[in-house]
Amino acid sequence: MSDPVLLSESKEVQDRFSQMLRETLEAIFRSYSDDSAFSGIDPYELREKVCGLGFLPEKGKGFEEVLKDTEKVIMPHLLRTWSTKYMPHLHSPVLTE
Repeated sequence: MSDPVLLSESKEVQDRFSQMLRETLEAIFRSYSDDSAFSGIDPYELREKVCGLGFLPEKGKGFEEVLKDTEKVIMPHLLRTWSTKYMPHLHSPVLTE
């Protein structure tokens, strides 16, 4: 089921958009299950997983399904730049001083 266009002055649509933002943020926060910098997945394996989601489907999936797929397939493999374990992977001259 696809969602209505979000560019609207309708209170109902604005409330739905706010709810979508909250759900997205909650999914992101749930993905912070540990303090590792990276899941370690092979980039080619990640590419296959992302391609398996299916881009440009004939019929829209709707927000809930897209968020569910993103949370399951993509979010576990985000770079966690806030992690103290991420810092050793940076090669900036400023950080090596």
